[in-house]
Amino acid sequence: MPLSKFLLLIGLSVLMGLVTAFFARDRRNRDFSIWFILGFMFGLLAFVPLLFLPKLEKKKKEEEKPKEEPIITVDLTPKLPMREQLWYFLDEKQTQVGPVSFEGLRKHFLTGSVGTTSYVWNAMMKDWETLQELPEYLNEITSEDLKPTT
Repeated sequence: MPLSKFLLLIGLSVLMGLVTAFFARDRRNRDFSIWFILGFMFGLLAFVPLLFLPKLEKKKKEEEKPKEEPIITVDLTPKLPMREQLWYFLDEKQTQVGPVSFEGLRKHFLTGSVGTTSYVWNAMMKDWETLQELPEYLNEITSEDLKPTT
């Protein structure tokens, strides 16, 4: 077989493989590479049965969907011990007072301007709460052995 006929045969086989593969992929939702090989090797014998095959449903691949990354939240609020936080409180007229140190908050408690029903807040808290809702803070404020920090 002369070289020109061989190259023509290879060219037509590649062309038939491409036509079969594109038809399979675009019209029948079939695998491109498999149908290229079949079209290349068998020509019209691969293309004709493809005309009668039903169209496949497209499979939804997880890779095609954008993956939802989990939202990671990082609390950058400094987590200082309660005695090192700056505090705010609402006085009897519901006026915000602060920032004051923990020792300052304790002094306001001892003088009566802050009571157990007074709202307090610091950076470690999400919302304003009364001192009676925060027993760990109330115990620290009312403890006898609390020494001023230097």
